[in-house]
Amino acid sequence: MKFLFLGLILTITSCTHKRDLFSEKDVCFLLFDLKANRFTETLNHRRCDDRYAPVSLFEIPLAVIAFDTGLIKREDEVIYKWNGVPHPWKPKNRDYTAELWMHDNAGWLTQDLAEKIGASRIQEYLKKFDYGNFDMTGGVRHAWFTPNPFIREVYENSLRLTAFEKLRFFKKLWQNELPASRESQERTRKLLRVETLASGDVLTYKFGQGFTDTGYDQRLGWFVGHLVHKGVPYLVVLNFHDRDHAKGRKHAGEEATELAIAHLREKLFKERDN
Repeated sequence: MKFLFLGLILTITSCTHKRDLFSEKDVCFLLFDLKANRFTETLNHRRCDDRYAPVSLFEIPLAVIAFDTGLIKREDEVIYKWNGVPHPWKPKNRDYTAELWMHDNAGWLTQDLAEKIGASRIQEYLKKFDYGNFDMTGGVRHAWFTPNPFIREVYENSLRLTAFEKLRFFKKLWQNELPASRESQERTRKLLRVETLASGDVLTYKFGQGFTDTGYDQRLGWFVGHLVHKGVPYLVVLNFHDRDHAKGRKHAGEEATELAIAHLREKLFKERDN
């Protein structure tokens, strides 16, 4: 998967306005100042209070659980070893470290790890983490998914959370306040992607994508990040879905990242351009 260079995004979106950014989408955006312990911006409170499937963002709490239970011990640990035999699903034709799993949003590997831990144990952790509705009744392989054109099995999305709940979880993770070992939380943070933006600020982040309908017409995009701006740490959460047909449009996770960075430019970085 080709990932975005976020510094470039900041350059090409310098003249983009919020109206253009969020047109044709229902968007929630949260910006939280960790130092002041308060929200700097809450955009579309109604949507931010609605629960959606976490899709690939589920890999963040799963990583904490995997480290805490000892299933994974290091960020560079090979957690999937390719046997050298060509596989019809091309992403499986390579070894995967824990870090690569997180960067690639490798859902098939997430399913394998979740099965090894077990649905009941995951649900116990999610309940302690206060992670949305912590409902794994949709099955250990599919509870966090939305309709997906690559999955043929019939399944139910049961695990859901709001943007506010995602931010609270991420805040606890960043401050080592989850009911799990400190090491498991620190190692999980090290798995996330890190970019130095054109502004000089450092962003640690993850995105996810899915669909809101079985016809795959409306995308669901998620973005969660930790930003250090002028020495002040912030948490950022964005989610969106399309208001109209989305077939042929780009990866929803990448677009969620573009939207978040472009809006941050308007909110925090604008003074650097003056």
